[in-house]
Amino acid sequence: MPPLSRLARLQIAAVVIIGLFATAYAGVRYVHVERVVGIGIYTVTASMPSSGGIFTNAEVTYRGVPVGRVGQLSLTDDGVDVALELDSGGPE
Repeated sequence: MPPLSRLARLQIAAVVIIGLFATAYAGVRYVHVERVVGIGIYTVTASMPSSGGIFTNAEVTYRGVPVGRVGQLSLTDDGVDVALELDSGGPE
């Protein structure tokens, strides 16, 4: 097999690098790293007299549109404090 030309080596390297970046990007999007590090979200605490079946990681919707997830639930003397992790790009 003859040695590869310089152009062929550059093309192979470019395909490998693009493939690595695409795989890394897909992995980061799949595991929702932005939620883990807090990019693009903000937390609002809502005090509720009763929970009504709410649970951690439940979807938060506004007029039927998903806008975030339920975070930590804390029991208080007056009811429940619910941390709502809202997406900063949600509907206005």
